[in-house]
Amino acid sequence: FLGSYGKLPLAAELGAPDWLVFAAERRGQALAQTAPLWRALALTLLFGAALAALLGALHVRGRLRSLHLLAAATRRIAEAHVAGELELPREPEFAALAALLRDMASSAGLEQTVRAALADIDTQLLQRADLDQVARRLVSLLRAVLPAEAVALVVKSQSNAQMARLY
Repeated sequence: FLGSYGKLPLAAELGAPDWLVFAAERRGQALAQTAPLWRALALTLLFGAALAALLGALHVRGRLRSLHLLAAATRRIAEAHVAGELELPREPEFAALAALLRDMASSAGLEQTVRAALADIDTQLLQRADLDQVARRLVSLLRAVLPAEAVALVVKSQSNAQMARLY
């Protein structure tokens, strides 16, 4: 049995002392009335857990896609395939990392250009190319690399300290 008691106030209206009332009911009958509530609560919890799992999976999938883009960009930079624009995530959580990757790709591309040009100049020097040709190649390289309005190259003569050429 499940039971409860309470006071029945009679003093104010009848002038009699208050009564103490006790009510009891069989446990099964008392709890049977709460069964729909427990079912609704269980279904609500189950639905909430399923919704949380679904939203969590979608969130993680989006983050994994962003990380996949960052990893692919890093691989392209490492393999020296930095020509063109890198596809990077736009989420604020990854913005700083994406900016660093863009800077790294830019400097790697510039470094690649410089190395290729220097290799070309070395080849020209080894083939005993004309100094004017080498100087022009070097000036074009400096224009590509340096953020300047004008680039000049002065070549001092070995035989006469007073002589120099300006390119």
